[in-house]
Amino acid sequence: MSSQIVGWCILLAVLMVAKVIHR
Repeated sequence: MSSQIVGWCILLAVLMVAKVIHR
């Protein structure tokens, strides 16, 4: 369960970083 939460957090962080870079 915790591993799934960690994966989600990483995915969200990557998406945010990608959006900032694209901006």
